[in-house]
Amino acid sequence: MTGKKDPTTKQIAVRVGSSVRSAREDANLSQDELAWRAGIHRAYMGVIERGEQNITIYKLYQVAEAMNLQPSEILEAADL
Repeated sequence: MTGKKDPTTKQIAVRVGSSVRSAREDANLSQDELAWRAGIHRAYMGVIERGEQNITIYKLYQVAEAMNLQPSEILEAADL
């Protein structure tokens, strides 16, 4: 993020959520299926994807693992 204005907490949440959504769609998974695989509530998956709440590192790990990804891949796709 050198040379750029640091993103706000909300911007980070939105970018990560968008990255999760894109990865889920690329994996041809519904929100319900991904939530089930990750062991989190399906409503929370929607909150994450919409960037309404910051995802914890542990939840990011669970979501990434459920799609056979590394958390870093989701963060890289979010340009973080």
